[in-house]
Amino acid sequence: MGKGDKTMRLIDKLRMITALIIIIALLVPTAVFAEENEFSFEQMAEIFEKLSDYHVSGVSESELSEAAADAMLKVLNDPYTEYFTEEEWDAYESSLQQNYVGIGVQLNEDETGIFIDIVFPGSPAEAAGLKAGDYFTEVNGESMIGIEMSELVSKVKGPEDTTVNITVKRGQEMIGFELTRKQIQLPVITSESFDGSVGYIQLTSFTDKAGELFVEELEALQENEDLNGLVVDLRNNPGGYLHAALEIAEQFIEDGVLMYTRDQDGDTEAIEIEDGNSLSIPVVVLVNGNSASASEVLSGALQDYEIATILGEQTFGKGSVQNLLPLSDGGVLKVTTYEYLTPNQNKVNQVGITPDIEVENGAAQLIRGLYEAGAEQIEIAIEDESWELNGVEFKTVIDVIEEDKNKYVPSRILSAIIQGKITWNPELKAVEITTEETSATFPIVSEGLMNVNGTTYIDLSEFEKQFPDFNWGVNEDIITLDVD
Repeated sequence: MGKGDKTMRLIDKLRMITALIIIIALLVPTAVFAEENEFSFEQMAEIFEKLSDYHVSGVSESELSEAAADAMLKVLNDPYTEYFTEEEWDAYESSLQQNYVGIGVQLNEDETGIFIDIVFPGSPAEAAGLKAGDYFTEVNGESMIGIEMSELVSKVKGPEDTTVNITVKRGQEMIGFELTRKQIQLPVITSESFDGSVGYIQLTSFTDKAGELFVEELEALQENEDLNGLVVDLRNNPGGYLHAALEIAEQFIEDGVLMYTRDQDGDTEAIEIEDGNSLSIPVVVLVNGNSASASEVLSGALQDYEIATILGEQTFGKGSVQNLLPLSDGGVLKVTTYEYLTPNQNKVNQVGITPDIEVENGAAQLIRGLYEAGAEQIEIAIEDESWELNGVEFKTVIDVIEEDKNKYVPSRILSAIIQGKITWNPELKAVEITTEETSATFPIVSEGLMNVNGTTYIDLSEFEKQFPDFNWGVNEDIITLDVD
């Protein structure tokens, strides 16, 4: 028999097999196939072995294993259930401890784009000359306009001692920088005292030691006999370890429930606080859309017990708990095991915590928070790259627009200084600010109001006319604001 005859016989045989398969598929209901072919672990192992042994690509066992793990995680449709290799877990754990490789900046976002909020001391960003208020336009030649912040961060981060090219917009100027990525250790906690009367604690992450550090800072502030209020800043805090949230909550709640967990069967269990402490002073917690997870556990509990006033913006809405399961290869599986609810059993997942007092603009939140914590006087000094609130410096930028010798400041900040309520009147196309004594309207068509990319600014002289208790001045390029 010739080679051609053998080939034809093989083709005929394959056609017969294909025909039989088609006939069977037409005669037997699909449900029977589904019932008879429920997938088992043994089948998966067999397919794994056959593909590894026979597939023309020469795919490796490790590649198949990784693909199988990715597929299992994908079917869960849960971004918080993740598999980490040993190296990936080390990097993730370092990030939880506020230790990462990058350039050393904290980012924020507004209608214009993503900008640098803080440049950390001693960082590559500081050495290169990046400044708070710089807007990202390009990273390694790729446009950052309209990009998600998480994607921008992933492009800026990278292996230690590698370079990244960044272009920023500063005013009307485009400036390029080449930076070398370095190990960055961010401060987990900072504290200040506003004129000795109101304490301030900023927590950037719920690290393994965050609870201990919080207690130390709180005790140091309490040594001041004049302490009559406390501001706890959880803005941009993505969460972390649950035990740290519990340890901090114990400083405010004597006995009670921190939160409830709900498992896949709908059963709930209380996470309780026993023999905690209490504070007899006003407490304000600042939150925003990047306050998540453990930040929401703590703020939700303090809100439900009416221990603190929650001020700022709706939080992120990560209302789930993950367990860490070590694997034999040194990797870690992070698995969502529970949804959590506040002490009043309010849902958090995909909802968030609604503030008691809603305030937009970071500086306005601090100002209003200080008032709510008991401050009687507000004094502000604005410089190019920082500003001071009652003598405490913040390395963020308050954007001041100068035009024809007039100085315009964001309307939300001015409203916060006079403890006003600010609203937008769409019919009049005007900003309205109301206090207990006075109400003023600033139309967009007037010279006293500017609208830049959705943010309104009010001329300081015009604002002073409408609210006579408000004072402002300029001394050596420093703008000062206060209220009688």
